[in-house]
Amino acid sequence: MMKKVGLIFALICTGFSFVNAQNEEVGNVEVNVVDQYKANIKEAVKISNQPGFVDTTTIKLPVQYGIKPQMLSFKYHPEVLQPMRVGRIRLGKLPQNMVRLGARNYGTALAEIVLSNSRSKTFNWDLDIRHFSSQKGVKDVAYDKTPYMINEVKLGGRWILKNYRLDAKAGLDWNSHSYYGIPNTAEDVGVVIPDIQKNAFQRYFGAVNVDRVFKGKKAIFQKAGINYHYFTNNWETNEQLISGTSYWRLPQEVKSHLLGAELNVDWQSTQMGVNNFDRNQLNVKFFPKAMGRYMGVNYTLGLNLNFYNSSESLAGTEESGFITYLFPEIALEAELVKNVLFAFGGWTGDVTVNGIYNLTKTNPFLLPETGITPTALNKVYGGLEGAIAKNISYKLEGGVNFVRSLPLFFRSGDSLTVPYNGENLPAFETVFVRGNFVYARGEITYNRKNTSINGYGEYFEYNLYKNNSGDLENAYHLPTLKIGVDAMQKLKEKFEVRAGVAFVGGRKALDADGQFYKAKMKNIVDVNLGIGYNVNNNFSARLDFANLLSQEYEIWLGYPSQRFRVMLSLMYVF
Repeated sequence: MMKKVGLIFALICTGFSFVNAQNEEVGNVEVNVVDQYKANIKEAVKISNQPGFVDTTTIKLPVQYGIKPQMLSFKYHPEVLQPMRVGRIRLGKLPQNMVRLGARNYGTALAEIVLSNSRSKTFNWDLDIRHFSSQKGVKDVAYDKTPYMINEVKLGGRWILKNYRLDAKAGLDWNSHSYYGIPNTAEDVGVVIPDIQKNAFQRYFGAVNVDRVFKGKKAIFQKAGINYHYFTNNWETNEQLISGTSYWRLPQEVKSHLLGAELNVDWQSTQMGVNNFDRNQLNVKFFPKAMGRYMGVNYTLGLNLNFYNSSESLAGTEESGFITYLFPEIALEAELVKNVLFAFGGWTGDVTVNGIYNLTKTNPFLLPETGITPTALNKVYGGLEGAIAKNISYKLEGGVNFVRSLPLFFRSGDSLTVPYNGENLPAFETVFVRGNFVYARGEITYNRKNTSINGYGEYFEYNLYKNNSGDLENAYHLPTLKIGVDAMQKLKEKFEVRAGVAFVGGRKALDADGQFYKAKMKNIVDVNLGIGYNVNNNFSARLDFANLLSQEYEIWLGYPSQRFRVMLSLMYVF
């Protein structure tokens, strides 16, 4: 009985403790106490000393809850943008005019003046006047002086119209070169040295070109122009050349394939007063071609048609001839690796109408009278170009040139001078050859901010014929190998340094050794250096060195170049 009373008392105390532990009402809990244990033999187990009870009813506590969204309070005050003032700012005035004066050893003088108008949206003109002359500076020749002079005057103007741009220019050249190519050894063997003579020539020229500004797909006419020059020298040779060209693009377009055509007309008349020789040349070119892109390859496909006619008269006899030239025009380019590697190749050809002027520009020591015939050239080529680093690019190219009537310059090695009009001139005659030559060229360029370095190399192998009589023993004056490096470095925006090295080798000038000259010419090794200094935005000075090794080499057979040369020039722009 006491155990039952104690158990009831303990439960009541526990209940009070539970109620006191809650601050809020949790509901009614009913607790039933089982009757006193009555032993059953079949279910007999060991009974512990501790009393036991069983909670026969379980009730879930009533809990109410809800989720209510609420915005967080976040304060942000962006900085107020300052108001922007839009107005006009006057640009700095660009230099419009330039004056440059220079002097070099060997009695060399340089003067140049450039004038132009201020900025204009519709019209611009400029005037360029230049003089360069030298008086001496070679050894081992009969003449201690080698005077030559170049004078140029050019005037140009450009008009910007609504849909077209008009470009016009005119000018004149006065040049002279002395025939100084007689060695001192000639006098030792009894050769009478004639008085020095000059090849003085003048050219007057003009040109007008019209170019369409907006070249839309529906614009048929693209550009056109006409050029004229009149050339004369002190040997009574006169030459007139009229050249007209135009380019048209047909509006047909099929998947970006565009069709265009170009027409070019060259007419030239040459009169040589010494032997009363006249020659007229007319060449009409027509270039139909298609341009487009197919499967990642940019291409140009077309033809170059040339219709050449000539007529000449000499001593009362007249001859004429007509030749048709047909060349393919193929140019392909593919991007093998994006922005890194490109492959290109093609087959092109063209005809050049030769004249006294362009031959004299190449070799000023020609005979006053020389042959004239057009040069035809076919070129098959291919190569790679791209970049091997961010600042390093390269180009590799090789191919074969097939030539017909290629002009070379020959001077007899068996006699010192060439008889002409009762006097002796150490001059060259023009020899036209045919055949082919293989070439390979490599070029690599490094550019980074104020530094630029360019290196190149060229190799040639010739297989040329003269007058259809067999192999030409030597390709007169043509090099076998060219190698060069040019570099430029700017220092602190004040100094600019340029340096270069050029090598030209493998030149031969004769079929065999002559009495006064050897067939093989000396290799050319020319080292040059230039230093420029900008005093301010208007004034600068420059010091240039050429042939630093003071090499003795000939430009043409018997015509050596000046040795070590140094020139100081000053330039003022305003």
